[in-house]
Amino acid sequence: MREKEKCRKGNVQYFCMYTAGFLAAALLLLLIFAKEHASFTKMVDGVAQHYAVLMWIRNTLRQFLHGNFALPMVDFSVGQGFDVIGTLNYYGVGDPVNLLTVFFADNHLDQMYMFLILFRMYLSGLTFSYYCSTAGIQRKASVLCGSWLYVFCSFALMGGMKHPLFLNGMLYLPLLLSGTEKVLQKKSICFLSVSVALAFMSNYYFMYMNTILCGIYLCVRLFGHYREYGIRKILLLILKMAAAWIWGVCLGAVIILPSVYAFLHNARVDTAVEEAQNFYSIAHYRKMILGFFQTLPMTNGWTVHGTAIGGLAGVLMLFTSKKRSRENCQLKIGFVVLLVLLCIPFGGKMMNGFAYVTNRWSYGMAFLCALMAAQAVADLKEQNTKIESEKTENNTINLTTNERTQQAITISGNPGKPVGEDGEKMLRRMNESHYAVTGWALEHWKIRENDRILDIGCGGGATLKRMSEEVRDGHLTGVDYSATSLELSGKTNAEALQQGKMDLVEASVEKLPFADNAFDKIITVESFYFWPDPQENLKEVRRVLKAGGTFLLVADIYQNGNLTEREKENIRNYHLFNPTR
Repeated sequence: MREKEKCRKGNVQYFCMYTAGFLAAALLLLLIFAKEHASFTKMVDGVAQHYAVLMWIRNTLRQFLHGNFALPMVDFSVGQGFDVIGTLNYYGVGDPVNLLTVFFADNHLDQMYMFLILFRMYLSGLTFSYYCSTAGIQRKASVLCGSWLYVFCSFALMGGMKHPLFLNGMLYLPLLLSGTEKVLQKKSICFLSVSVALAFMSNYYFMYMNTILCGIYLCVRLFGHYREYGIRKILLLILKMAAAWIWGVCLGAVIILPSVYAFLHNARVDTAVEEAQNFYSIAHYRKMILGFFQTLPMTNGWTVHGTAIGGLAGVLMLFTSKKRSRENCQLKIGFVVLLVLLCIPFGGKMMNGFAYVTNRWSYGMAFLCALMAAQAVADLKEQNTKIESEKTENNTINLTTNERTQQAITISGNPGKPVGEDGEKMLRRMNESHYAVTGWALEHWKIRENDRILDIGCGGGATLKRMSEEVRDGHLTGVDYSATSLELSGKTNAEALQQGKMDLVEASVEKLPFADNAFDKIITVESFYFWPDPQENLKEVRRVLKAGGTFLLVADIYQNGNLTEREKENIRNYHLFNPTR
């Protein structure tokens, strides 16, 4: 309960910080418009299309509230000259956000138009934040950074303000990816199906683009896992995704089907279009590169993908980072794929239903750049935390060395079963001193995303933390019979424990409190020397290890003639068992 309360307070604090930052930026934006005597409605297609349709939707909703439920199937009052649902879905006739129009008085319609644009931008940041939480990016500062970059990207500032319903693509993409991630995590398809229905009803045009982007996301996530998952499991995941999509279409069929019918019989589709060229002009590529740095006018085929210098910095940081994690690798692959689609006219034509070339899907690249920035900030904060921890540990050791030697701390802390303040100091030192040999061992041990792994003698929790970066859909369990060790391990792995992907259990290797065949993998790092009866204890390890599972024993003590007298004395003093003897 204490952890849930802490998590709830953290989410409330994040919400307040995000909202405050957004309101400050939105106020600045409105002041700029006021200074220039400009209005959102006076931008391209504002009054002519979007404002007129929004007024029609508002008036129709108000009629519903007064008991008049008549909905004309054809209405020429908005100047579209076609059926209502088929034509107006492009303008958000099924968009839930438009329900808010009924709360605005007749003399505040201009403010209503501006509010709905800013509110969609605001919601886009919240859906981005939700995706980050679903994908496992937990550091609030990094998610906050990515959310603001996404909300105020070039597509939103240039495209969303001129064509408000274009923001629906930005708004629903993170929700669809969150639903996809939930399916990959073996959770219910309900969230994804509802997201599909809402996205289709809000705007089928951008939902088509988002469907392709979700397909690319799924391929990248599954890339490299065919051996781990197997063809059968991959096909089942794809079928599950397809079922969620079909269910979502059925939920919104009353709006989706007439809209698709209208699109297929639209004059723009029936008219022959010029075949796409193999490449764009040099000027296009020059503007596209500049678009990563700054917001440019939409004169480049809707290639408005920029997230300012912050997004580009995140991309560069991940590509130059020495950290090798599966998440970072997948982000880099996704960036290359989307960049290729931006660079060839065929990508724009495919994303536009093969009608003509346009990159109105470029908010997908903005999303990815913002996500890479969030991940880069998270990695940077993790690295800084580690450096600060090392400095603190070194300072603590240096301050105490004058009074007591490290050997005295080790003796007092009891390596076999760490206790007290000295035990925690010793464990922190071991987290650092065992780092290299543990890394070397893990490089020879293939960890899968869905593995259930047991760490016997988890100590300060450093090994569990390293493995948690690889295990996304599985589970980690740390066992130690030292309360001091479990307390420090809990501090080291607070986020994983909060997410429910890790448990810590106080128990001895003599009697592990787990069912037979419970774990895919079992590891012990520098603890085997302290096992009371190694031969019998290994039988207990075998009992809880699945058939075909692996047991990794990490130990850097070995018998040779080069051991110093001090090392030999330690072996005698602590009754260490040498597995190579």
